[in-house]
Amino acid sequence: MRSWLRWVAVACVAAVGVLTPIYGPRALAEVDIFLAEDVDVDGLTWVDAAEILRTAGIDRSTNVWEPLDELEERIAAHPMVVAVKVRRDLPRRLAVEVQERIPVGLVPTPTLEAVDGEGRYLPIDPAGVSIDLPILLPRADPTAEDPRPTRARVRNLARLADAMRKDPVFWSRVSEIRELDDGTVVARWGAPDEVEFQLDPEADLARLREGLAALEEEMRVFGDELPEAVDLRWADQVVVRYGS
Repeated sequence: MRSWLRWVAVACVAAVGVLTPIYGPRALAEVDIFLAEDVDVDGLTWVDAAEILRTAGIDRSTNVWEPLDELEERIAAHPMVVAVKVRRDLPRRLAVEVQERIPVGLVPTPTLEAVDGEGRYLPIDPAGVSIDLPILLPRADPTAEDPRPTRARVRNLARLADAMRKDPVFWSRVSEIRELDDGTVVARWGAPDEVEFQLDPEADLARLREGLAALEEEMRVFGDELPEAVDLRWADQVVVRYGS
């Protein structure tokens, strides 16, 4: 059969699949001409595309007419995946769009483990990838038997780190976020000279930017002399402290 006639036939068969959504795809999934020769995976930074394909069970035997919802369900079960969308690009291509979980900090457990903005531990090996994130140090729990802090203990620090991540200036220089015994959170900012941002645990991005604006104004007035701390623990008030 001439090439153009062959693809006309393919188009007709595919049209049958589209127009008969219940039985058509099941039948077309048995047709070798629709084997997925090309699979594109987009949206990945921390996970290898091959790992996503293994999770989905996509290989050289996968047909583009296999149920997409089943492929999406398997990929969504991966601990690094927030959301996923798989679509067909007929006749022989699958496109996979993944939304990954974003690491926002490293928690000593005692080895360093990455967490996302919800305090969820992520399967990222900091030794195996280039990762520059603040260290998150929740307050000590003397009753805990496991040295690895629970997600509940890490969650608030992770939420603050995620808020800081949304401000490139703040995020570029924060090195540590520590929870003190009284519940105050201290973020160490700047290098080599450091400023402590003293925060209420419920601080949000707007509050962080108020503190950063106050610091920038102090530096404009006093030049290179950095304050010791920027205290944001009281509502509607920013206190800038200098050492004795």
